[in-house]
Amino acid sequence: MVSGTILATAKRSNTVPFFGLQNNLVNQTNTNGLGLDTNGNLIIIHSSFSRIVMGAGLLQLAANGQLGFCNSNDASAGTIDTLFVRESAAVIQQGADAASPVAQKLKSCDGSGTDKDGATYTFAGGLSTGTGRGGALVWQTSLTSTTGSTANSYSNRAYVSAKEVSITKGSDVLFCNIAVAASKYVGAILSCTISATDGTDFQCLTSDVRVDAYNKAGTVAVGVSQTDGGGAKSTGTIAATYTVVANGASVDIKVNANPSITPTTCKVKWAIVSLNSDDVGTVTPS
Repeated sequence: MVSGTILATAKRSNTVPFFGLQNNLVNQTNTNGLGLDTNGNLIIIHSSFSRIVMGAGLLQLAANGQLGFCNSNDASAGTIDTLFVRESAAVIQQGADAASPVAQKLKSCDGSGTDKDGATYTFAGGLSTGTGRGGALVWQTSLTSTTGSTANSYSNRAYVSAKEVSITKGSDVLFCNIAVAASKYVGAILSCTISATDGTDFQCLTSDVRVDAYNKAGTVAVGVSQTDGGGAKSTGTIAATYTVVANGASVDIKVNANPSITPTTCKVKWAIVSLNSDDVGTVTPS
């Protein structure tokens, strides 16, 4: 193939650029166009702005592709300081791996002008349909191990379950399981709300539940305590007792709800607001 211009770039008028494809576009002056730089990179140059407009298409990058923003309004001259990359399947990483990695931040947009509010930032799990389970919200941090260059595993630090669990009045009902491997520990604080209705009256009660567990050579020791809120009820009383039971290399967290009404519907909704462990802390919702 002969090197040189594939399609020259021109302007249809003073305000509407015509984008062609041209070699070594960065060496051209006063040019608006789509072209290749001296390294074969695809670039867009415009005297005042650049944009990519697509219809119902797909922008596909290779596995080692990157989406970067530079510290200059001149993309050909700036240094990339904000980067999005693919770490693995369905995992987007912000920033580049390095011996001294740069701290990253995601944020919502600011208010502009005098006494303007900043925008709310919402994190959301995926929507379910019908009786399906919605996506949970999970926070993780890295574990620390022995000296080496292999990446450590993540450990769950908080888990917000999306789906309520149906419970039976007066029965211990499992709603959450947390893994605790041999020689590992788990400490968790849960916020749990039970609700009950007989179709006429309504009751609910929120409790903070603290869970501790340690696995010694396959034998799991557990501890649990709870602090109840005042509850809300249109009639009668409502109470709940939380228990923790060893289940192999894990612990089952259960609730026994005792509303004074005879409920046609009784449920618990819960979130692990703090989870500490020297292991991955796998959470399995019921």
